[in-house]
Amino acid sequence: RVSDKGIWNKCTFKNLLERNELKIPHPSPLPGTDKDFPFVIVGDEGFILSENVLIPFPKEQCSGKRDRRIFNYRGRSENAFGVMASRFQIFRSPMRYDPDDACDIIIAVCCLHNMLRTDVVGRAMYTPPSYIDTEDVLRGNILPGDWRNEQIQGLVGFQNPRGYRHANHALALREMWCKYFNDVGAVPWQDRAINH
Repeated sequence: RVSDKGIWNKCTFKNLLERNELKIPHPSPLPGTDKDFPFVIVGDEGFILSENVLIPFPKEQCSGKRDRRIFNYRGRSENAFGVMASRFQIFRSPMRYDPDDACDIIIAVCCLHNMLRTDVVGRAMYTPPSYIDTEDVLRGNILPGDWRNEQIQGLVGFQNPRGYRHANHALALREMWCKYFNDVGAVPWQDRAINH
């Protein structure tokens, strides 16, 4: 049984990402900005923040900080991971595969998830409206999707090692994304969403 972090750390995709061999587009400005933002993968607290892996601020760093709470809300990946884990049975029990094979399986599931979410008929069957978390844009509430009612045991959680220090450049990039979500990239309901 290998943890998610163990799989990620041994994954060829991660190594290619770190060596800049994935042909990811160069950073470019987001709408309304003139600063270049890197393309990122959104991860949870278990991943290590880097130039191309964006993770939330730790909860203890968000107390009384509206901008960081909004950033964490806007950058969440939990909905997509939850849907994939509930729809693909491979995630219903711990993965007992070589880390590279597990990484290939996870990438294949992500591709299938994206394909099914892109196709109109596939989306209607794969994620009917009540299945995924949705946002009530008028009130700023998150309405939990039906996937949350399923017990999924297969994904093994992990935490960052205590005391781990992220690279200063990665910390500065996360602050840049945080500022974007709270300024030019703000949406009307985000303040209401974090207050519920």
